[in-house]
Order: sequence, then C-alpha cells, then structure tokens
Amino acid sequence: MDIQSFSATYWYIWLLVVLVILILILLNGGGILLYHKNRQKFIKEANQVNDNNIPMRAPSTISTINMNNKPNYRKMSILSAVTRNSSVTNSKVYPELNTRKSRRMINSLPNITTINKVVRTSQARPLSPLSDDMNEKADEMDLSLEEFQRQALAEHNFMRAMYNKSPLKLTESLNIYAQYWAEQCARTNIIKQSRPEWRLQCNGQSLGENIISIKSLQPFDGSYFTSLLMAKGNQSKEVDCILNEVSTEVGFGRAQTQPNDDTQQVQWIGVAHYYPYRQLTAVQS
Repeated sequence: MDIQSFSATYWYIWLLVVLVILILILLNGGGILLYHKNRQKFIKEANQVNDNNIPMRAPSTISTINMNNKPNYRKMSILSAVTRNSSVTNSKVYPELNTRKSRRMINSLPNITTINKVVRTSQARPLSPLSDDMNEKADEMDLSLEEFQRQALAEHNFMRAMYNKSPLKLTESLNIYAQYWAEQCARTNIIKQSRPEWRLQCNGQSLGENIISIKSLQPFDGSYFTSLLMAKGNQSKEVDCILNEVSTEVGFGRAQTQPNDDTQQVQWIGVAHYYPYRQLTAVQS
C-alpha cells in the first residue's frame, strides 16, 4: 500500500496527529504567556506597598497591630486639633544658617539629659561606611529606635530654637506611621514619599514628611539624620518641614534595607512626620 492510498484510507490518523500538534503548540504558548503575566504581577507587587502583609514597628506597650485596622488619623485623640491662624502665611524664606558658627555652638553644648546624656558632638559626626573597624564601632553605637527618636527630637528643637520657632512634641502615633513607612521603603529598597491620602487625613489637616537615606552599616543616629535634612538648603522642603511655623508635633522612624545580592549596599532610611504642616510658598518641591 503506497502513501497516497494509506492517507485516503486512514485520513483520520493524520487529522489526529495534526490536532495533537496544534494542542501542544497552544499549550506551550499559553504557558509562556501565563509565565510572563505572573512575573510582571510579581514585580509590580514587590514595588507596591501592601498594608496587610507588611508589619510596622509598634510601641513597647502594644504587642501586635492588625494592619486591616491600622490607625486612622481622623480617630487619633492623641493628636491635638490645631486651629491655624489665618494671618500665618509661612511665606518667608528662612535666612541662611551660618554653618561654621552653628557647628561651634553645637560642639560647645553640654550633655543633653533628654536623650539619656548623649553628647551632641558624638552624634553629629558623619557615618563612615568604609571604616576599617566598622563592625566594632557598630557594636559600640548600637542605638535603639527610641534613642534615635529622642536624638532626632532634640536636634530638631535645637534647630528650631535657632530660628525662634516653638519646640515640637514627640507623638507616639506619628512615630508609628513614620516607622511604618521607613520599613516599607526598606522592604522594597525604594526611597519615596508615602501616599498623599495618608498625609491629608489628619484631623482635616495635612502632614509634612521628610525622608532620607544613607549607605552605611553603622546605626543611624537622630542627630545626623537631622543634619542631613538641614544640609538640603534653606529653601528646601526638608528644612521647611523642620522649621515650619504651624507644626507642633512630630514622629520619627528608622529602618535598614536588606540587599538581595552583593551589588546592593546596605542603607539606613530615616522618616519624619510633622503635624500640622503648611508648605512654604517659596519652596520648590
């Protein structure tokens, strides 16, 4: 029997073979499309904030926090409702800070009892990521989150006093949100501002936010965090947040990134939230 007669007699076998080949091709193509779709979804989710999966640092009096019922600024009784004075425009530009003079003033200050007798000069020095005895210094400078927050508050109020601004009050609810966002940025290794709706629902008033990072293995102290923000310049948003006339309360957070490979460097991320906040009109965001 030749091929032609075989094909005429058993045509259904050829049809079955063709159908099997088509099915295999379709399955292979569908698998490839599904793989790319899931991969893109995974990458997208990795760079997004997931409020239900990411824990945030709670104060020592709170054992666990359910992110489905995360604190709402509208319901926080601990935040005082501040009535803004309509005459306050906060439109003037802060004068330039005499860096050399202020540095001498900082170094001449005595021990600060409000931050557990930490000498200001020891906290204002820059971190040196490339130091040979880095690990030893890291052990000596192992600072808790609470210590970081007290240092940052003391340094913030020191800077505000130089410009005749009233001192800020450290608020636990703002600490929680600042620490939460610092850990979010550390998880994704992306330094960015938090979502605007978070900062626009605080008793009907907006929140100011400062965020900055530094590549270092040494613990990030609150004084150096404030110094990095002030170094942005007298017309920057960072300085405007620190010296804002209407702000009365503040919260701080700090977290460390965990690099996925050797090409990424460890970073410390510092976050500050200010309540209430009115942006300086001369500041370019």
